[in-house]
Amino acid sequence: LMNTGIRSLIVTSGTLSPLESFAYELGIPFPLRLENSHVIPTSQIWVGVLPTSVDGETLNSSHINRSDDYNRSLGRTLLNIARISPAGMLVFFPSYDMVEQCVKVWQEAKPTETPIWNQLCRYKQPVVEPRESKQLKLAMKDYYDKVDAPARGDLNGAIFLAVCRGKVSEGLDFSNQYGRTVVVTGLPLA
Repeated sequence: LMNTGIRSLIVTSGTLSPLESFAYELGIPFPLRLENSHVIPTSQIWVGVLPTSVDGETLNSSHINRSDDYNRSLGRTLLNIARISPAGMLVFFPSYDMVEQCVKVWQEAKPTETPIWNQLCRYKQPVVEPRESKQLKLAMKDYYDKVDAPARGDLNGAIFLAVCRGKVSEGLDFSNQYGRTVVVTGLPLA
């Protein structure tokens, strides 16, 4: 690119940090750089890894580990997070199939147990990312409306079950109350 004789190259993005590795990967020196700090103070952010579920199951969403028991453990863990999270909660899964498997298992009633789905609905109103793009606008409106609805009892906001690299994960606005909690349950294969 530089050999074409351009005089200036301006690269902007909210996700290029750290710039040093980005410049190295491109093989282009950037003599002038502006890298702003994040708008949210670090005192208001917690980033962590939960290696085990609330019932002791190893949280590993690899394909060979996706049993009904694992999905129930994941559901109980998300239930606990939803219980203490305000407003909007985003949960990203590795695939649409995994979202569907989890929802199916969570909706099943086990003897002497309230389905996980029903328990989750006590704290957050669920919205599931649609597979079809034409349904996304309606799902987004549904999520925003549910987050904006006044809290009632234990019900506070909504939970959006979405897919990494899906429609919800790119270019949509989950600022302020719409993205108070973000959980990534696993990453898709490249």
